Amino acid sequence: MTDATNAADYFKNFLQNMLTYGKSFDYTKAMSNFDFAKTLETNKDNIHFASNIHFASEINKMVSEKAQCVMEKQSEMFQENIKNVLDAMQGVSNNPSDPKKLIEKQNKLYQQSLKRNMDYAQELADIYAKTNVEVFKKCTEQMQNSMNKSNKTKS
Repeated sequence: MTDATNAADYFKNFLQNMLTYGKSFDYTKAMSNFDFAKTLETNKDNIHFASNIHFASEINKMVSEKAQCVMEKQSEMFQENIKNVLDAMQGVSNNPSDPKKLIEKQNKLYQQSLKRNMDYAQELADIYAKTNVEVFKKCTEQMQNSMNKSNKTKS
């Protein structure tokens, strides 16, 4: 076996292990000890509680969807980067050439990879920024609605 084949097998196994590891998390356990019934009973007279619970549920759903989108994008980016590294290693090991051509090829691959990763980073930054704007807008609307309800009940 060549070094490139060994490296390809290593990266393939590494990628498979990372994907398996990411799927092993169960985020529902984080809230397993929270007593919703007690919280509801304690706040049954709070006029804002129901709308705030509904609001929190909407925000949680939106953030969860965006987090899923980010995780899928990161997985896609990781897989593509690993594929590109393996292709580059295979190409270099299969086509030994003079050192000057090898350096030129490596430089070209490096520049392509850098550009691609910068595009990915921008895409993820856009997702984060849009999510933050949406969450802030919804929080502002919820606070305004709560203040309006409070003012109406005081009148």
